[in-house]
Amino acid sequence: GFVAIIFEIIDIVTDYLYAVDLIMMHNVLGWISLFAAILGLLLFGIKFLLTRKLIGYQEPILISQLSNKDLHMNQINDILKEIRKRRMDMDIISLLIACVEDIPQALIVVIVIYNHDNNTWNGVSLLNF
Repeated sequence: GFVAIIFEIIDIVTDYLYAVDLIMMHNVLGWISLFAAILGLLLFGIKFLLTRKLIGYQEPILISQLSNKDLHMNQINDILKEIRKRRMDMDIISLLIACVEDIPQALIVVIVIYNHDNNTWNGVSLLNF
């Protein structure tokens, strides 16, 4: 939980640093990178709110329902399906973030490195990749 949030914040910061680096080099890809970073930040906020709602609030209620001794096997399976649905929703949001932010950022790094004169990686491009 907490470690994932720290890594996501570090990812967002490196995306912004790389976008600024490209913009300062007068590269149009810097603006595309900045746009992808902004979308990534918005999606991170949405994921954070959904995590609080689905995993932090709704899932403990479902888990507490499992402790009821009077449940039949069908009811237990229904509750477990609901928990799995919430976990799957979070996985889909993570995949969306990867498609909208991480993949374009990685492609921009590869394009810039490939088109750069000496094909060198700097620290920000390595962190961003």
